[in-house]
Amino acid sequence: MSESNNYFSKAEIDEFCSIIKSNEAPNWYVYAFKEFFSRQHACLPFKWIVDNVEKNTSILASGCGAGDMLYHLYKMGFRNLSGYDLYSNIIRVAKEFSKYLNSDIVLFGR
Repeated sequence: MSESNNYFSKAEIDEFCSIIKSNEAPNWYVYAFKEFFSRQHACLPFKWIVDNVEKNTSILASGCGAGDMLYHLYKMGFRNLSGYDLYSNIIRVAKEFSKYLNSDIVLFGR
């Protein structure tokens, strides 16, 4: 059984889904966000960072997609987070959700 996504409230998850839809981004990103901990290739780096990296360390996620790992790190108290992705629709999603969370995550793309 996979660990549930308990870092986010139902309202936050619903807002993320709404932002995905309004930006016409693929629904796969909703699955990726909701099932973050069941996706080992996503959650293993997250768990390693949580266990081994100081929370004030600068972290850049290359190919961050919608920023799911960055949001989870942010919820764990990490700051100095940045993400980059080539897919402009999904970077728009990431920026909108970051703003919704009132986070200081820096997101950029082409």
